[in-house]
Amino acid sequence: MIIDGSLQTAAFSNLVSIVNAGYIKLQGLTFANLSGITGYGVFMLGKSHHIELQNCTFNNMSWNTDLPEAKYPTGSDYMVPVRIHGDSSTALSNVVINNTTFNTIAPGVGDLVLISGNTSNITQTNSTLVNIYRQQARTEFYVSTTGNDTTGNGSKAKPWRTLSWALNVAGYDYSTVPATLLDSNLTIYLRGGRYYPVSTGYYIGDNRGANGKWTTIKNYGTENVVIDGSQLNTQYAFIFGISGAKYIRIDGLDIENLENDSTLHAGGYKDVRYGIIVTGAAKHIDIINNDIYNMHWSRDTNKIKNPTPTDVLSAISVLGSTNTPITHLNIENNTVHDITPGYAEAIAINGNVDTFSVIGNEVYDIANIGIVAAGNYKWVLTNNPGLLPENNQSRNGLIKDNEVYRCLSPIAISAGIYLDGSKNITVEGNNSYLNGVGISVGNEQDSSTGTGHLVKENTLYHNLGSGIYVGSNNFTSHVTNSVIKWNTIQNNYYIDSALYRRTQGRYGILDPANRWAEIVINRAENITFEENEITSLSNIMSAFVFGQSGLIFRYNEYYTASNDPCNVYFVRDTTNDGVADVFYNTFHMYAKKMNLDRTSTLGGVAYNSSGCGTSSLATPAKDGTIQVSTFPNPASDQLSVRIQQPATGMVQLSLFDLSGRLMLTQSKQVPAGAQLLGWNNLKQYQLLPGVYFLHVRTNGKKEVLKVLVR
Repeated sequence: MIIDGSLQTAAFSNLVSIVNAGYIKLQGLTFANLSGITGYGVFMLGKSHHIELQNCTFNNMSWNTDLPEAKYPTGSDYMVPVRIHGDSSTALSNVVINNTTFNTIAPGVGDLVLISGNTSNITQTNSTLVNIYRQQARTEFYVSTTGNDTTGNGSKAKPWRTLSWALNVAGYDYSTVPATLLDSNLTIYLRGGRYYPVSTGYYIGDNRGANGKWTTIKNYGTENVVIDGSQLNTQYAFIFGISGAKYIRIDGLDIENLENDSTLHAGGYKDVRYGIIVTGAAKHIDIINNDIYNMHWSRDTNKIKNPTPTDVLSAISVLGSTNTPITHLNIENNTVHDITPGYAEAIAINGNVDTFSVIGNEVYDIANIGIVAAGNYKWVLTNNPGLLPENNQSRNGLIKDNEVYRCLSPIAISAGIYLDGSKNITVEGNNSYLNGVGISVGNEQDSSTGTGHLVKENTLYHNLGSGIYVGSNNFTSHVTNSVIKWNTIQNNYYIDSALYRRTQGRYGILDPANRWAEIVINRAENITFEENEITSLSNIMSAFVFGQSGLIFRYNEYYTASNDPCNVYFVRDTTNDGVADVFYNTFHMYAKKMNLDRTSTLGGVAYNSSGCGTSSLATPAKDGTIQVSTFPNPASDQLSVRIQQPATGMVQLSLFDLSGRLMLTQSKQVPAGAQLLGWNNLKQYQLLPGVYFLHVRTNGKKEVLKVLVR
């Protein structure tokens, strides 16, 4: 038999009342569905005596219909299944409660069996408890756009209005001096709506997590929560600023609309802003399941295409700024898109950061690099003078399973994923496409080393430049002791006129004849490149420039446009000036001369020490003519000139502008066969963008080629 209280609505209701009665037995009954009010299931009162509850069940009884919220009653919130209250003159006596089941009960400030007054000989045995929501200190707090910071208490029924208030007070016990954090994990739920941080933004300081417990900020259920930074009005503002805090999780929010304010100049410094910035000695930080977008260093649509090095905005910036590293950082399953960061990146890990992961994010439509793990930047030391140089390097990180595309800077070639002077980073299982470069394992800073990286099982395709770049562009620095294996690198130097316009024509190509190497190795030491599959849309496969040592290339599979091992180019700079001067125009010649890839194949053909082209460095032109070509064309920073001639001779290169003025010239004695000449770092010659004519003279012959300089 079920005694159902679902129709009861009055406070202090009960299902059965026993008042001054005796010798009453309730057996095998179910008392159910009394919720949302203050009340009782069975109420024994006065002088009652000899009462038995045998084999009864109390089911679904709660002072609050919202069971998760029912854990946090106030002084008058209770729902008691069995209430026993004796008379002041004669005791309520001889009560037996046996084999009772309590299932899904939220008693509030009461208890399952509450005894008070003048009673004697009360016996309770063999109780079964299932899903009991007992009173506890509040660990779940609510913020709503319709809440009130003054009259609210952070409950679901009385939420606060602002997240700033919640971050200041949630979980604190103010009965102690000083106030102390509750020794429990806390969750701040944001109800659906649009929230506007003001002043500098939502600040989370080192008081949070000092007790080793998590504070989670997340959307409630499936409700859409937008954190809108458009009303931030202070220089160096952020939407979320985490400084030295620990055990912080930001989960499931839309974080949007942030722009630098060009009118703010403190001490001559421009405004810089961040969607989320983590700094200090923070630990255990989770940034997960968020959508972060529409952030720009300038609102001027013309100016925004030409940032200077001090124009900076970052969607997620992590900067270890003390000698205690940021550790256990996790950036996972976010979408980060439509960001114009100037001279910054969408997701940046820099400074003293040790142990981090960037996993499963989708990063796209970024006007610069998508994801970077960096180190050795001098400005980090300048801005944080106590930081030791040896700690200024992100390290021991994992960048895995990210989708990174359309990361295209308007000022310089930008990689989807960039390791810049960092240490011991694993880059695994990422898809990087339609960027400037797929992955760059580099090191820009003076007199420093990027080292210990593992780049494996990534797919790099349809990028506007090379698939992968390994090495430093700084003549005082190197990349060392790294492994690139099991990657698929294919069909880069992809032609896309719309994306080319995004780069303002500074890189990318529109003419298939200007394709360059899929793989570039540049100032690198002790690099292992193995078991990769590389497919080129041209017959140019790899470029080795400036200088390398300790290279191991093995068990790779190469495929070119012709798939002919006797018609492929591996380019080498033997003078360490950045200009490739040797063209190995067969796979066999390259493998023999460089002692690389002797266990690899090209077009399915294995290396043969006596194969085509191995008898000399190049094959002379058979008809006695010279053959000349330039690349890239258009040129921006480097102009290479390939000369193939039948005999040794002096080659003279002369570059004229349209008025016939001589701009550049060089002469060099070169042997027969295919050789490379040209100029590196064209920008130092201050050539204006435009059309030039290249005159090539050798052995009494002359060729004139048109060259476009950007």
